[in-house]
Amino acid sequence: MDILNVLLIEDDITDAKVISQLLLSCWLPGYGRIRGADITHTSTLQAGLSALKQKNIDLVLLDLYLPDGNGPGMVERLRAEHDDIPVVVLTGVDSEEIMGVELVRRGAQDYLPKNMLDESTLARCIRYAIERHRLNFELQRQARKLKDTNEELARFMSLASHDLRSPLINVQGFAVELKRSLDTVQKLFEGKIAEFDLEDQEQLAHELGTQIPKSLAFIHSATAKMDRLTDAVLQLSLIGKRVLLFEEVDTMSLVRQCVDTVSHQIDRAGLNVVIDNMPKVNADRATLEHVFSNILDNAIKYTAPERKGKITISASANGAYTVFSVCDNGRGIAEQDWYKVFDVFRRAANTEGVPGEGVGLPLVRAIIKRHGGDIWFDSEPDKGSTFYFSIPKEPN
Repeated sequence: MDILNVLLIEDDITDAKVISQLLLSCWLPGYGRIRGADITHTSTLQAGLSALKQKNIDLVLLDLYLPDGNGPGMVERLRAEHDDIPVVVLTGVDSEEIMGVELVRRGAQDYLPKNMLDESTLARCIRYAIERHRLNFELQRQARKLKDTNEELARFMSLASHDLRSPLINVQGFAVELKRSLDTVQKLFEGKIAEFDLEDQEQLAHELGTQIPKSLAFIHSATAKMDRLTDAVLQLSLIGKRVLLFEEVDTMSLVRQCVDTVSHQIDRAGLNVVIDNMPKVNADRATLEHVFSNILDNAIKYTAPERKGKITISASANGAYTVFSVCDNGRGIAEQDWYKVFDVFRRAANTEGVPGEGVGLPLVRAIIKRHGGDIWFDSEPDKGSTFYFSIPKEPN
């Protein structure tokens, strides 16, 4: 780097001269000595903003206390209008570390007390600021790219599920028409079946009474399953678009409501459900209810018939998160099937005879991720499973 284009926003003339002189003699490790510096000096924030529009600037050195400034708010204003330029804030004394951290949180790449200014300190600060800004800018670019990709995928899933449902409805409709036609043909043959020889009578009875009804039943079952799968794909695509309405949720009341909803299933299975003390959290109530309902439903469906079932729902604090757990003593999941648990349309080997399409937990995971949390589990075959998920105490 031969020339460093610096915008120095500093109202103290003496400080401005000292900083300018240091800039002209800086050595940037990894960049080489600055052989020249194009230093644009302004004494107000407004003048600095105007200079940014007129010149190509590599770095902004910003005095914290300006006549027309408001402290940390200046950084936010600079970043809002010029997020492609790194900003280093010059504070009054090194005791303002708390203020410096706040400035970095607001968007500055670094802060530097003026009483610590020397050639090497300034050079190191500039180098780190430029490198950190480049990294942050690249991360933001990748994040935007990933966001665009996810939105495009969500649109594709939504369109695909809609387009698939249309021919499914047609197939289901024609299956109904075929059943009506079959009923008509059967009635027509009722009085004339005796006119056929014995072998033909048996074949007609088999085709009209067994084979065709069996095929129609298969069509109905297959299209119904496909309809459920396309609906699941649609739900997964919509969860990323859904606006979450964060509010204080009493999870004790919410979980009791979920348990009451499936009380008949619990009674039929002879289960004992225990709810420990549950906290209040900031979350989207509707989707959080779906999370609890789905995990609870799985715990009920996968009970072990050889022992009395028990489900325990509890919560605990873990730093900035509240961690919920749903523990059961049911079938459990073999380790070789763990990778399938959160994959769409994948089910463990011991799920035969249990209804489901393998979309419930992937949807649950998507909801938890939208809240800024995570979901995981512990499980052992024939001993049970415990599903955990975390919710930030403060909404992201």
